[in-house]
Amino acid sequence: MGSELFYNREVQRLDRKLYPRKEIINRVIGSKQFMDQNFHTKLDLDSVVGKTFLSKFHYIRLFKSCYGITPHQYLISVRVKNAKELLLKDVSVSEVCEGVGFESHSSFAGLFKKYAGMSPSSFQSKYKKAILEK
Repeated sequence: MGSELFYNREVQRLDRKLYPRKEIINRVIGSKQFMDQNFHTKLDLDSVVGKTFLSKFHYIRLFKSCYGITPHQYLISVRVKNAKELLLKDVSVSEVCEGVGFESHSSFAGLFKKYAGMSPSSFQSKYKKAILEK
């Protein structure tokens, strides 16, 4: 929650400094909120950008200047964050994969490992064991 507040303040600061046209920044913020709410569905750049009425390239530049990462990187991070929460609730790895919007188990496992530093099953067993020991 704290990081989201930080990012919203950063967006507002950048808005005043770089982009005097408030409605454009509001569209980028809205697209981020759309990703937050729909991360579990099949999202592609066209469906996210379409809601902003900006060109893909302009949108990606604006999103990156606001949040420090590309929309794709942001969506993956949201999916991995939610995957971690589900794994800790003892949901199977395949159910987590589908539940957070990944279409392929191999891409899920690879991206999860890249972002979390370990495979989904290793994460689940390591942290489930830590929770049980408490």
